[in-house]
Order: sequence, then structure tokens, then C-alpha cells
Amino acid sequence: MTTAASWASICKRRAFEERDTLCVGRTHGIHAEPMTFGMKFGSWAWELKRDLDRLKDARKNVSFGAISGAVGTYSSIDPRVEEYVCAHLGLVHDPLSTQVISRDHHAYLAGVLATTAATCERIATEIRNLQRTDTLEAEEPFKQGPEGFQRDAPQAQPHHGGEGLRPFPRGQGQRAGRL
Repeated sequence: MTTAASWASICKRRAFEERDTLCVGRTHGIHAEPMTFGMKFGSWAWELKRDLDRLKDARKNVSFGAISGAVGTYSSIDPRVEEYVCAHLGLVHDPLSTQVISRDHHAYLAGVLATTAATCERIATEIRNLQRTDTLEAEEPFKQGPEGFQRDAPQAQPHHGGEGLRPFPRGQGQRAGRL
């Protein structure tokens, strides 16, 4: 959850930084109305925030324990034992379990994890598409190094931990060359 919170924070900050950086708006990959990179980062920040909220809720939803006997009747164990053990493990005792805790808790968590993974995939696909040579609306940062220009991106230099994406509005360089 800390990673999702960190990504949401970065996207929120970048949304404000890039709020005036124009880019091509697309629908199904086709040019549509102009928009800003701030809108892209902002939509990712909000989606990650919703994912984080769901993850927090899912943690509560799966934090149950049960020590209520073979069929949940407490016939062979005192209910206070269940309450004591669950409290020390940071769990809530399941109000009515049988032999096992209901699987819907875990199914809910799996759904939340799948939704969060889909958000990450959406962001990664958009970044990859923006960096294609025919689009080139975003690029990994480069810096001058001892051997010329080098990538300053997380996958190239993992020890730096940089954020690795710079908007590069396609028309700005061409307009600047005409001035």
C-alpha cells in the first residue's frame, strides 16, 4: 500500500507541475481534443487514490480469525480464547464461522488486487505509447555523463530511483525552430 500511496503522491505532484503542458488528447488512439499532461497525471493520481482506498478496505475485510472448533460451535474451546488470540494477532474474530472463514473475504481481496494491477497496466501502457518514436510525446530523462548522454531512468540506473518521465509536447520543438 505504501507503493500505491507513493505513486499517487508523485502523480498528484506531477499533475500540478504539468497542468499547462499541452498534449494531444486521444480516444481509442485517434487524435481528439487538446488536453494537458496534468490531466493525464491527475487521472492516474485519482485512480491510484481509489485503489489505495479499496486496498485499505480490503485489509479490514480479510483481517478475520476463527478458533471456534471443528464446526464453529465453541463446544471444545472457550470463545474468550478466540478473542484473545485474534486481538494479539491484530485480527477480528469472525462473528460466525464454521470450519473455515468464508472465502468471500479473500475473493474481495483478489478483486481489489486485480483492479489495482489494471490501474498499473493502464499507466504503463499509456507511458509506453507516449514514448513510441512515431508519437514521442514523452521521453525518459537523459543527462550528460562521462560517456556522453545517458538515460537517467529507474530501469537504467535503479540506484537513483528517479521518476523517469518527461513530457515532450510534439509541436513545441518544431514551433521553436521557426521563430
